[in-house]
Amino acid sequence: MATNEAPSFDDLDSVEVSDDDNSNGWIDLEPGEEVTGVITAFNPLASYNGVAEIDGRPIRLNQTMRRQIITGLIESAKIGVRKSEETESFENEDGEEQEYNPREVRVKR
Repeated sequence: MATNEAPSFDDLDSVEVSDDDNSNGWIDLEPGEEVTGVITAFNPLASYNGVAEIDGRPIRLNQTMRRQIITGLIESAKIGVRKSEETESFENEDGEEQEYNPREVRVKR
């Protein structure tokens, strides 16, 4: 398969999301310091511009850092979204039952 062809949904990797909240060990660099490691979590909605974890230690991002991470990790990745034929439901804030078809995202890096 050529690299610019869209893969089938089943060829893509399932993405696991952790609900762990690591509020210890925040990275707070001083001028001239640097940190490198593996991204262990990324929450683009946390704080003002998102929070990334490097080897389990969180760091608050500014807008430029957030854009750089998204560009570096996501752009050019292959992605698929599948909407289930089966329905699920939940009760909304008004007590009304809402029905929906769950969606799933898969990504190939």
